[in-house]
Amino acid sequence: MKRGNPQVRTIMSVLEERYDVSSVDPKQKTQDWKKTRNYLYHATRDDDTFAPQAIRVLDFLDQNLELPQHVVRRVLQESPRILRKPVDSFLIPTSDFLLQLWGRDLFVQAVERNPALL
Repeated sequence: MKRGNPQVRTIMSVLEERYDVSSVDPKQKTQDWKKTRNYLYHATRDDDTFAPQAIRVLDFLDQNLELPQHVVRRVLQESPRILRKPVDSFLIPTSDFLLQLWGRDLFVQAVERNPALL
């Protein structure tokens, strides 16, 4: 029987489905997503509503910003705290400002180079 946090398993399964994590070597997958998984365990420890918030952030990154998969994957691996950021009051205004400032191509390059930008 698997033990652990069901919210973490839910979020990690969504990540695996969306970002094709299953095609990666299992050892490499563990290493690549270690920081994200650790963050999820700590973030969900006292918060039963974290999974829906994380899914909203993932939807925003995929559907609203339409970032390439490899960029979203890097953001989630290097800066998993983005999963806790409120979409309406933080991510939308920040991304709108940066998109107006730099334009789409420079914005994608900047986020790819510095995942903590968002």
